[in-house]
Amino acid sequence: MGANGYLKLWHLQRPTLDKYDVIFIDEAQDCTPAIMDIMLPQHCGKILVGDPHQQIYTFRGAVNALNLVEHTHLYYLTHSFRFGSEIAYIGATIFQVCKKVK
Repeated sequence: MGANGYLKLWHLQRPTLDKYDVIFIDEAQDCTPAIMDIMLPQHCGKILVGDPHQQIYTFRGAVNALNLVEHTHLYYLTHSFRFGSEIAYIGATIFQVCKKVK
């Protein structure tokens, strides 16, 4: 059985994560409905991290949890350690032209 099968089995058990103070969800732009179903009813804090421009699993039914969960704080990264300012400028220009994003 693959990872999605194990996730679904856990989901069907309706886990309670009350022993945790906070749940950290990385790649929240590509959450499966099972993860959302597990996460949303929990009474602990939730930290969601993701980049909606990197959402790549919608064809598998993934949803952007960043748009579905009410925010109390919202932070944007202002610096990338993966590439320099020249590449960042090109990427930002492409977003402005193609996606009308600033």
